[in-house]
Amino acid sequence: MVNFNLVNRSPVEADQNLSLPKVFISDDIITETEALLLSYTKAKENHEGLVYWAARNKNDNFEVIKAIAPRAVTTAVSFRVNSLDNAQIITELNKDELVLIAQLHTHPFGSQLIHSLTEEEIGFMPFEGMFSIIVPDYGQEGILPLEENGIFIFHNGDFQRLSLQQVQSLFKIK
Repeated sequence: MVNFNLVNRSPVEADQNLSLPKVFISDDIITETEALLLSYTKAKENHEGLVYWAARNKNDNFEVIKAIAPRAVTTAVSFRVNSLDNAQIITELNKDELVLIAQLHTHPFGSQLIHSLTEEEIGFMPFEGMFSIIVPDYGQEGILPLEENGIFIFHNGDFQRLSLQQVQSLFKIK
């Protein structure tokens, strides 16, 4: 099981010349993602939420068509996902010819929008080009505008923070 905690390090900034695909997201996926992130909160107790975005590759860009809330053990400051559950998700995505492109998760109120050391070292199967989006305040204010989240890409073995300009250029809400 992967266990995430809040031991932080300074983020690496992404190269401004990095060539990245555009990501198209419908309003319906945004709404579903927001609801799924909040679904981890227990009665009167905030918990971190977690959602994966699955997409179809279209002309070297991605169209997000599925938001998935994996089975997870969550607390106010952490989440754990069983690797078997993650493997089952990937198997189902492969059957539908979809690819996992992003992991979204929430952080507590006032928490920095950076990865913890644990997230950096043993996050969900980090792979070249995977996006990681950290949503503040347990997602209670939603995920829009996207620029108000911590958005990272896994590149050259590290999660690198995207600039405001990169986020605005790459992510398109339709």
